[in-house]
Amino acid sequence: MSDQTNRSLPGAHQELSYRLLVQGVTDYAIYMLDPNGRVMSWNAGARRFKGYEAGEVMGHHFGMFYTPEDRARELPQKGLSTAQSQGRFEAEGWRLRKDGSAFWAHVIIDRIHDNDGRFIGFAKITRDCTTQREAAEELRTVQKNLALALEHMARGLALFDENEILILHNNKLPGILGAPETVDFRGKSLRELCRLVLSWRHADRAIQPAEIEELYQAHRAIVTEPEGGEILRQYANDRVIRISHSPIGDGSWVTVAEDITERKRSEARMSYMASHDALTGLPNRASFLQRLDQRLEALAQRPGDSLAVINLDLNRFKEINDTYGHAIGDKVLRQLAQSMTAVLAGDDEFVARFGGDEFAAFKVYTKADALHDFIHRLETALRTKVDIDRLVVSLDASLGVSVYPADTVDRDKLLINADLAMYRAKAAIEEKVCFYEAQMDEAARARRTLAKDIWVAIEQEQFFLHYQVQRSLVHDRITGYEVLLRWRHPTLGLISPATFIPIAEECGAIIPIGEWVLETACRQATAFPLNHRIAINLSPVQIVSTNLVNKVRQVLRDTGLRPDLLELEVTETAIISDTSRALSVLQRIRELGVSIALDDFGTGYSSFQTLRSFPFNKIKIDGSFVNEIESNLQAKDIVRAIIALGRSLGMPVLAECVETRGQIEVLRHEGCAEVQGYLLGHPDELAAVLAH
Repeated sequence: MSDQTNRSLPGAHQELSYRLLVQGVTDYAIYMLDPNGRVMSWNAGARRFKGYEAGEVMGHHFGMFYTPEDRARELPQKGLSTAQSQGRFEAEGWRLRKDGSAFWAHVIIDRIHDNDGRFIGFAKITRDCTTQREAAEELRTVQKNLALALEHMARGLALFDENEILILHNNKLPGILGAPETVDFRGKSLRELCRLVLSWRHADRAIQPAEIEELYQAHRAIVTEPEGGEILRQYANDRVIRISHSPIGDGSWVTVAEDITERKRSEARMSYMASHDALTGLPNRASFLQRLDQRLEALAQRPGDSLAVINLDLNRFKEINDTYGHAIGDKVLRQLAQSMTAVLAGDDEFVARFGGDEFAAFKVYTKADALHDFIHRLETALRTKVDIDRLVVSLDASLGVSVYPADTVDRDKLLINADLAMYRAKAAIEEKVCFYEAQMDEAARARRTLAKDIWVAIEQEQFFLHYQVQRSLVHDRITGYEVLLRWRHPTLGLISPATFIPIAEECGAIIPIGEWVLETACRQATAFPLNHRIAINLSPVQIVSTNLVNKVRQVLRDTGLRPDLLELEVTETAIISDTSRALSVLQRIRELGVSIALDDFGTGYSSFQTLRSFPFNKIKIDGSFVNEIESNLQAKDIVRAIIALGRSLGMPVLAECVETRGQIEVLRHEGCAEVQGYLLGHPDELAAVLAH
């Protein structure tokens, strides 16, 4: 600008063009000052930034744009003096608009002369830099917070250069690696650090060069991988340290060290709890199915061997609970579990508790005598008198047997056959052990009839919705409603969802049913309207449907329901069948703003893997754990562990099937975020639930 203003502009036309150009600039305030600092011209940018019309400022001293504090410090005069003596003044500071508001300005004042070289005043350019200043302030704050976070983070952090020299680390790193926290690792090589770590780990003996080389090469192999990787190391006192290396791309890399000892212990406890029955300590259904699958896969390569699945159900166990109470019933189940475990002989025999008074076992055998011997041992363990607190309880059980490969080679069919045989045994007067027979498939025909009725129910709109309230234990207020599907059959009356939903999944009707539930629930929630979240269960069949994401998007658009008021619930079992595809679908739904909850946590195949694979918005504890938290310490431990896990992952936890005040108090004490169950309200139509 200074060069431009010192240059003579030949011709009136060119001078006029220049003046018009300056006057038309709107991104900069450009105006002239006389030698005393009075405003002599005023362009569009000045009018835009400062809010004054030309007539309001012409002839006034430009100090009017400064704050009173800056005027008191004589900053306007100092700026002119600098421009006068040095040719230019440049600075930043607060300036005032006509309405009194302030903006951060970048200011340039140039001394100008006429064509004869006479000093005639100043050219002043002002630019509004408020946004840039705020961004810079925000960046400085972020950098400061980042520095604080690095120093206070629970993990050790280090930066290595391309020569394998550690150039930066936080205070946590030495302690995690077993060194005093005052140790400074800067300047040490990766190989030297390997030597030091080994010396701290084995302080009672000399470290051999081969050990150092082995550890160095293990880390070096990860560092040279394009994506890096991690390594787990066992230290003294069973400490487990996870070290990950992340290459930057120029030969340097970032190392993160984390003490995961407690996490590993917690995962081990949780893994055991998730695979074992809380009451009896026996393997649970998920564990049984996993072991059964392994055995069937092995038997496929061993022709001549057989496997029998045995379903066991206690007879009249409900009478024990009703007569003596659930506490005695629980003790009976525990003692029976011990008795059955005691008769097992080797890895070819396995027994589990499926829930309630239902157990299952399998036996791998070559000769039928071995199977009959196993069944006899189970009968002996089950048909016994149990002495509990000087109370003698007599028991017996019904057993159903299905054999692989004689009856079927399909695992699910094997289980169904054993179940059919067990119900046949329960119905018999004398026969307490029943082997599967083909005519037992009559029940399957009944299922096929019900499948046809389901399609009719869709056409005739026989389905309807109930809602059950969900409540916050922290704030003692309603947080949402779970949507529950109901079916009133024209001749059979109300049919349990547990009965018709599996059949709907088998026959393909679950897709149109699920779409109807989604549309109807969202429409009802909008019509009332609801200001709380609605939670809708997704079937495993729906999750792998190619149209699910588009359907959710369309329903939200058509009904006008806010995405944050919709929560979709999925089970671990639903995800595990095709994990990558299911998680991809859920991620796309989550990107719409819809919440995703993990339902029935702890009863599926791989709880921890599922949680690591997807950032769920909520974890729902299965009601089977909640039912026993007042009377069973193991169930209470499971609930506590799940809540702690959810807290560590930043996922709120909701407990289902809450029926007593005692359960509420236990859950509140353990830090559970939300609850749902009959104690808070029975499922009903939305209008009735809201009225209640």
